[in-house]
Amino acid sequence: MLIITTISELTAKNSKLQAMFSDAASKVARSELLDQLDPESIIRIHSAPDEGAACIQTQPTAPNRCFTSLEFRIFIYLRLGIQISREDVNCPACSNSSGLSNLHLVNGCKHGDYIHRKHNIVIEEIKKMCTAANLLVDIETSYCFQDHTNKRMDLVVQLNNKDVLVDVTTIDANNPSNGFIRNTELSMSYFPGAAAVMKARSKFTKYRKAIAAVKEFVPFVIETQGRWGFHARELFKSIYAKIPVKGSRVSRNFWQQQISLAYMRATLQNIVHKFHVARKNVFGPLAPQELYYFESFYGQS
Repeated sequence: MLIITTISELTAKNSKLQAMFSDAASKVARSELLDQLDPESIIRIHSAPDEGAACIQTQPTAPNRCFTSLEFRIFIYLRLGIQISREDVNCPACSNSSGLSNLHLVNGCKHGDYIHRKHNIVIEEIKKMCTAANLLVDIETSYCFQDHTNKRMDLVVQLNNKDVLVDVTTIDANNPSNGFIRNTELSMSYFPGAAAVMKARSKFTKYRKAIAAVKEFVPFVIETQGRWGFHARELFKSIYAKIPVKGSRVSRNFWQQQISLAYMRATLQNIVHKFHVARKNVFGPLAPQELYYFESFYGQS
Protein backbone atom coordinates (compact mmCIF):
# COMPACT_ATOMS: atom_id res chain seq x y z
CA MET A 1 0.00 0.00 0.00
CA LEU A 2 1.45 3.35 -1.08
CA ILE A 3 1.11 6.17 1.44
CA ILE A 4 1.59 9.68 0.07
CA THR A 5 2.55 12.30 2.63
CA THR A 6 1.54 15.86 1.82
CA ILE A 7 3.70 18.93 2.54
CA SER A 8 1.21 20.16 5.12
CA GLU A 9 1.43 16.82 6.98
CA LEU A 10 5.20 17.01 6.99
CA THR A 11 5.35 20.58 8.24
CA ALA A 12 2.91 19.68 11.00
CA LYS A 13 5.35 17.06 12.28
CA ASN A 14 8.79 18.60 12.64
CA SER A 15 10.43 15.34 13.70
CA LYS A 16 9.14 13.54 10.60
CA LEU A 17 10.32 16.34 8.35
CA GLN A 18 13.74 16.35 9.99
CA ALA A 19 14.05 12.58 9.65
CA MET A 20 13.15 12.73 5.95
CA PHE A 21 15.77 15.38 5.14
CA SER A 22 18.37 13.67 7.35
CA ASP A 23 17.82 10.38 5.53
CA ALA A 24 18.07 12.07 2.13
CA ALA A 25 21.26 13.92 3.11
CA SER A 26 22.84 10.69 4.39
CA LYS A 27 22.10 8.89 1.13
CA VAL A 28 23.62 11.72 -0.92
CA ALA A 29 26.73 11.86 1.27
CA ARG A 30 27.13 8.08 1.10
CA SER A 31 26.78 8.06 -2.68
CA GLU A 32 29.40 10.81 -3.04
CA LEU A 33 31.76 8.96 -0.70
CA LEU A 34 31.47 5.67 -2.57
CA ASP A 35 32.23 7.44 -5.85
CA GLN A 36 35.60 8.46 -4.44
CA LEU A 37 36.66 5.11 -3.00
CA ASP A 38 38.58 2.22 -4.48
CA PRO A 39 36.74 -1.06 -5.23
CA GLU A 40 38.18 -2.92 -2.24
CA SER A 41 36.97 -0.23 0.17
CA ILE A 42 33.51 -0.27 -1.41
CA ILE A 43 33.24 -4.04 -0.91
CA ARG A 44 34.41 -3.73 2.68
CA ILE A 45 31.86 -0.99 3.46
CA HIS A 46 29.02 -2.98 1.91
CA SER A 47 30.02 -6.02 3.94
CA ALA A 48 30.36 -4.08 7.20
CA PRO A 49 26.88 -2.57 7.80
CA ASP A 50 23.55 -4.17 8.76
CA GLU A 51 24.03 -7.00 11.28
CA GLY A 52 27.75 -6.29 11.56
CA ALA A 53 26.99 -2.93 13.15
CA ALA A 54 25.38 -4.74 16.10
CA CYS A 55 28.88 -5.02 17.57
CA ILE A 56 29.02 -1.23 17.91
CA GLN A 57 25.39 -0.70 18.90
CA THR A 58 25.20 -3.39 21.58
CA GLN A 59 25.25 -2.41 25.25
CA PRO A 60 27.59 -4.70 27.20
CA THR A 61 25.87 -6.29 30.18
CA ALA A 62 28.33 -9.03 31.13
CA PRO A 63 32.08 -9.69 30.71
CA ASN A 64 31.47 -12.53 28.24
CA ARG A 65 29.49 -10.17 26.00
CA CYS A 66 32.11 -7.42 25.93
CA PHE A 67 35.19 -6.82 23.85
CA THR A 68 38.48 -6.51 25.66
CA SER A 69 40.28 -3.23 25.00
CA LEU A 70 42.55 -4.95 22.50
CA GLU A 71 39.68 -6.73 20.75
CA PHE A 72 37.70 -3.49 20.44
CA ARG A 73 40.75 -1.75 19.02
CA ILE A 74 41.22 -4.47 16.41
CA PHE A 75 37.50 -4.38 15.61
CA ILE A 76 37.64 -0.63 14.91
CA TYR A 77 40.70 -1.17 12.71
CA LEU A 78 38.77 -3.72 10.68
CA ARG A 79 35.74 -1.42 10.38
CA LEU A 80 37.95 1.46 9.20
CA GLY A 81 39.89 -0.74 6.80
CA ILE A 82 43.22 -0.29 8.60
CA GLN A 83 45.51 -3.30 8.37
CA ILE A 84 46.22 -5.13 11.62
CA SER A 85 49.88 -5.84 11.01
CA ARG A 86 52.31 -3.62 9.16
CA GLU A 87 54.20 -6.50 7.62
CA ASP A 88 53.14 -9.64 5.82
CA VAL A 89 52.46 -12.61 8.05
CA ASN A 90 55.03 -15.40 8.12
CA CYS A 91 52.74 -18.32 8.91
CA PRO A 92 54.70 -21.58 9.45
CA ALA A 93 51.60 -23.69 8.78
CA CYS A 94 50.94 -21.94 5.45
CA SER A 95 54.56 -21.36 4.42
CA ASN A 96 54.00 -23.10 1.08
CA SER A 97 51.09 -20.82 0.17
CA SER A 98 51.81 -17.86 -2.05
CA GLY A 99 50.50 -14.35 -1.51
CA LEU A 100 49.99 -14.49 2.26
CA SER A 101 49.30 -11.02 3.58
CA ASN A 102 47.86 -9.23 6.60
CA LEU A 103 44.41 -10.52 5.59
CA HIS A 104 45.61 -13.97 6.68
CA LEU A 105 45.16 -12.80 10.27
CA VAL A 106 41.61 -11.63 9.59
CA ASN A 107 40.35 -14.56 7.53
CA GLY A 108 41.78 -17.19 9.86
CA CYS A 109 44.39 -19.78 9.13
CA LYS A 110 42.96 -22.97 7.59
CA HIS A 111 45.20 -25.00 9.87
CA GLY A 112 44.31 -25.74 13.47
CA ASP A 113 41.01 -24.57 14.91
CA TYR A 114 40.92 -20.96 13.67
CA ILE A 115 38.00 -21.42 11.27
CA HIS A 116 36.28 -23.98 13.50
CA ARG A 117 36.19 -21.57 16.43
CA LYS A 118 34.10 -19.02 14.52
CA HIS A 119 31.97 -21.76 13.04
CA ASN A 120 31.20 -23.48 16.34
CA ILE A 121 30.42 -20.34 18.29
CA VAL A 122 27.75 -19.29 15.76
CA ILE A 123 26.21 -22.76 16.01
CA GLU A 124 26.04 -22.45 19.80
CA GLU A 125 24.33 -19.03 19.65
CA ILE A 126 21.71 -20.28 17.16
CA LYS A 127 21.10 -23.28 19.42
CA LYS A 128 20.50 -20.94 22.41
CA MET A 129 17.95 -19.01 20.37
CA CYS A 130 16.18 -22.24 19.35
CA THR A 131 16.06 -23.29 23.01
CA ALA A 132 14.47 -19.95 23.92
CA ALA A 133 11.89 -20.61 21.20
CA ASN A 134 11.19 -24.11 22.59
CA LEU A 135 12.32 -25.72 19.33
CA LEU A 136 13.94 -29.14 19.20
CA VAL A 137 17.46 -28.87 17.83
CA ASP A 138 20.31 -31.31 17.17
CA ILE A 139 23.95 -30.45 16.55
CA GLU A 140 26.39 -32.20 14.19
CA THR A 141 24.03 -34.95 13.09
CA SER A 142 24.17 -37.24 10.06
CA TYR A 143 20.72 -38.90 10.19
CA CYS A 144 19.24 -36.13 8.03
CA PHE A 145 20.89 -37.37 4.83
CA GLN A 146 19.33 -39.80 2.37
CA ASP A 147 22.19 -42.32 2.38
CA HIS A 148 25.09 -43.35 4.57
CA THR A 149 27.69 -40.62 4.50
CA ASN A 150 30.41 -39.05 6.57
CA LYS A 151 28.76 -35.65 6.11
CA ARG A 152 27.26 -33.98 9.14
CA MET A 153 24.79 -31.12 9.30
CA ASP A 154 25.61 -28.32 11.75
CA LEU A 155 22.06 -27.95 13.06
CA VAL A 156 18.75 -29.72 12.55
CA VAL A 157 15.83 -27.62 13.84
CA GLN A 158 12.20 -28.75 14.00
CA LEU A 159 10.43 -25.65 12.72
CA ASN A 160 6.83 -25.48 11.50
CA ASN A 161 6.49 -29.27 11.58
CA LYS A 162 9.48 -29.68 9.32
CA ASP A 163 13.15 -30.53 9.77
CA VAL A 164 15.23 -27.51 8.82
CA LEU A 165 18.86 -28.38 8.11
CA VAL A 166 21.19 -25.48 8.86
CA ASP A 167 24.75 -25.23 7.54
CA VAL A 168 26.75 -22.42 9.16
CA THR A 169 29.54 -20.93 7.08
CA THR A 170 31.51 -17.71 6.62
CA ILE A 171 33.06 -16.01 3.63
CA ASP A 172 35.34 -13.03 3.08
CA ALA A 173 33.85 -10.61 0.57
CA ASN A 174 37.30 -9.05 0.02
CA ASN A 175 39.01 -12.31 -0.89
CA PRO A 176 40.47 -11.94 -4.41
CA SER A 177 39.33 -15.47 -5.26
CA ASN A 178 35.75 -14.18 -5.31
CA GLY A 179 36.61 -12.19 -8.44
CA PHE A 180 34.68 -9.06 -7.47
CA ILE A 181 37.63 -6.82 -8.40
CA ARG A 182 38.80 -7.02 -11.99
CA ASN A 183 41.40 -4.73 -13.47
CA THR A 184 41.14 -2.44 -10.41
CA GLU A 185 37.38 -2.03 -10.96
CA LEU A 186 34.28 -3.61 -9.45
CA SER A 187 33.00 -6.60 -11.35
CA MET A 188 29.54 -6.31 -12.91
CA SER A 189 28.53 -9.36 -10.84
CA TYR A 190 29.17 -7.60 -7.54
CA PHE A 191 26.44 -6.17 -5.34
CA PRO A 192 26.16 -5.77 -1.53
CA GLY A 193 25.96 -9.28 -0.09
CA ALA A 194 27.18 -10.94 -3.30
CA ALA A 195 29.75 -13.03 -1.43
CA ALA A 196 27.06 -14.47 0.85
CA VAL A 197 24.86 -15.26 -2.17
CA MET A 198 27.74 -16.99 -3.93
CA LYS A 199 28.54 -19.08 -0.85
CA ALA A 200 24.88 -20.02 -0.37
CA ARG A 201 24.63 -21.20 -3.99
CA SER A 202 27.67 -23.42 -3.56
CA LYS A 203 26.12 -24.96 -0.42
CA PHE A 204 22.83 -25.67 -2.23
CA THR A 205 24.80 -27.38 -5.00
CA LYS A 206 26.81 -29.43 -2.50
CA TYR A 207 23.81 -30.78 -0.55
CA ARG A 208 21.12 -30.83 -3.25
CA LYS A 209 21.30 -34.59 -3.93
CA ALA A 210 22.15 -35.66 -0.37
CA ILE A 211 19.17 -34.09 1.39
CA ALA A 212 15.65 -35.52 1.14
CA ALA A 213 13.04 -33.33 -0.55
CA VAL A 214 10.86 -33.36 2.57
CA LYS A 215 13.53 -31.48 4.49
CA GLU A 216 14.45 -27.83 4.13
CA PHE A 217 18.07 -26.77 3.76
CA VAL A 218 19.24 -23.33 4.92
CA PRO A 219 22.81 -22.03 4.46
CA PHE A 220 23.47 -19.62 7.35
CA VAL A 221 26.16 -17.44 5.77
CA ILE A 222 27.97 -14.58 7.52
CA GLU A 223 30.46 -12.39 5.70
CA THR A 224 33.73 -11.61 7.47
CA GLN A 225 32.75 -8.00 8.23
CA GLY A 226 29.41 -9.03 9.70
CA ARG A 227 26.75 -8.95 6.96
CA TRP A 228 24.32 -11.88 7.05
CA GLY A 229 23.09 -13.66 3.96
CA PHE A 230 19.41 -13.60 2.93
CA HIS A 231 18.70 -17.16 4.09
CA ALA A 232 20.33 -16.48 7.46
CA ARG A 233 18.08 -13.47 8.00
CA GLU A 234 14.94 -15.38 7.06
CA LEU A 235 15.78 -18.30 9.36
CA PHE A 236 16.53 -15.88 12.17
CA LYS A 237 13.11 -14.23 11.75
CA SER A 238 11.33 -17.60 11.71
CA ILE A 239 13.01 -18.77 14.91
CA TYR A 240 12.47 -15.45 16.69
CA ALA A 241 8.77 -15.55 15.83
CA LYS A 242 8.52 -18.75 17.90
CA ILE A 243 9.97 -17.22 21.08
CA PRO A 244 7.03 -16.93 23.50
CA VAL A 245 6.01 -13.59 24.92
CA LYS A 246 6.66 -13.61 28.66
CA GLY A 247 6.09 -10.21 30.23
CA SER A 248 8.60 -8.10 28.33
CA ARG A 249 9.82 -10.00 25.30
CA VAL A 250 13.52 -9.75 24.53
CA SER A 251 13.97 -7.77 21.34
CA ARG A 252 15.13 -9.13 18.01
CA ASN A 253 18.17 -6.86 18.32
CA PHE A 254 19.24 -8.75 21.43
CA TRP A 255 19.41 -12.10 19.64
CA GLN A 256 20.94 -10.56 16.54
CA GLN A 257 23.62 -8.92 18.66
CA GLN A 258 24.25 -12.16 20.54
CA ILE A 259 25.13 -13.96 17.30
CA SER A 260 27.05 -11.08 15.70
CA LEU A 261 29.00 -10.22 18.83
CA ALA A 262 29.95 -13.85 19.53
CA TYR A 263 31.08 -14.30 15.92
CA MET A 264 33.18 -11.14 15.93
CA ARG A 265 34.74 -11.93 19.32
CA ALA A 266 35.83 -15.32 17.97
CA THR A 267 37.32 -13.60 14.92
CA LEU A 268 39.24 -11.11 17.07
CA GLN A 269 40.51 -13.82 19.40
CA ASN A 270 41.76 -15.72 16.34
CA ILE A 271 43.61 -12.62 15.16
CA VAL A 272 45.28 -12.10 18.55
CA HIS A 273 46.25 -15.77 18.88
CA LYS A 274 47.55 -15.99 15.31
CA PHE A 275 49.50 -12.78 15.86
CA HIS A 276 51.19 -14.40 18.88
CA VAL A 277 52.09 -17.50 16.86
CA ALA A 278 53.38 -15.48 13.90
CA ARG A 279 55.56 -13.29 16.14
CA LYS A 280 56.87 -16.05 18.43
CA ASN A 281 60.17 -16.24 16.58
CA VAL A 282 60.62 -12.47 16.94
CA PHE A 283 60.07 -12.08 20.67
CA GLY A 284 60.50 -15.63 21.93
CA PRO A 285 57.86 -17.74 23.71
CA LEU A 286 58.61 -16.21 27.14
CA ALA A 287 58.51 -12.56 26.08
CA PRO A 288 56.26 -10.22 28.13
CA GLN A 289 52.73 -9.85 26.76
CA GLU A 290 53.25 -6.11 26.26
CA LEU A 291 55.74 -6.79 23.49
CA TYR A 292 53.11 -8.60 21.44
CA TYR A 293 50.89 -5.54 21.54
CA PHE A 294 53.67 -3.08 20.72
CA GLU A 295 52.34 -0.10 18.76
CA SER A 296 54.50 -0.54 15.68
CA PHE A 297 52.87 -3.87 14.90
CA TYR A 298 49.33 -2.49 14.78
CA GLY A 299 47.99 -0.19 12.12
CA GLN A 300 49.97 2.33 10.13
CA SER A 301 51.85 5.28 11.58
